[in-house]
Amino acid sequence: MRTTFLLCLWLCAQTLFAQQLSDAAPRNVLYDRAHALAITFQSNGWGFGFDQYYKGKDAYTYWKFNADLQFYRHEKEVKSYFQDPAARAYYYGKQNSFFVARFGWGQTTEFAEKLRKNGVQINRSWQVGPSVGFIKPVYLQIIHPSVTIPGRFDIETEKFNPDEHYTDNIYGRASNLVGLNETKIQMGLFIQASLRFEYSNQELGLRGVEIGATADIYPKRIEIMSQTVLDRYNDHAKNNFIFPAIYTRFFFGSKYNSK
Repeated sequence: MRTTFLLCLWLCAQTLFAQQLSDAAPRNVLYDRAHALAITFQSNGWGFGFDQYYKGKDAYTYWKFNADLQFYRHEKEVKSYFQDPAARAYYYGKQNSFFVARFGWGQTTEFAEKLRKNGVQINRSWQVGPSVGFIKPVYLQIIHPSVTIPGRFDIETEKFNPDEHYTDNIYGRASNLVGLNETKIQMGLFIQASLRFEYSNQELGLRGVEIGATADIYPKRIEIMSQTVLDRYNDHAKNNFIFPAIYTRFFFGSKYNSK
């Protein structure tokens, strides 16, 4: 959280610097559109998405629209394995998988121009929009003594139950497709601020990295981990309703004119 606060403070300082640039003499705009694909690595997950840019009020400003799909993890998720190498790894105590569809609107403003072909252009950017959370129950493969053959065991697919399932009777994770029909939706919103470093050496190319802070906010806690399992930790861990993160986003695309 402290790192997130310091990064946001730094980005605010860059906003003041960007305002000085916008007061400078205008320049000609070669391209009024751009789009890019992106992959994001967050401190609490990962995702991918699509960005679309439209020319703003001057040569230094673009409006940005994007759609992202993010997959979140809880800080207490620890990968576990059964002794059979054919078994899938699982996260003991994980009650639900949580992934998010974001639809953002914002602005990106240049404050360090690319002065040569192999240079770097730096933009500051902000976004806000709805965050649609999908909560899918986790199913596991559970070991049960066979009722027909003494001394043998059967494997059955069951929804995780912290009162019945332990590391000594969990064989592995079931298919991610199991439980999709039980997925619940939770509406929220997200905010985001970042610095973008664009370094493509192609005139029509768009390639770079974006570093920033983001937060998804929901009206209630999202039960990724079973609270029964979390209560066994000495640090009194909880599920969250605010998901702050530091992220790095790699993007590539192209610039073009609408006409």
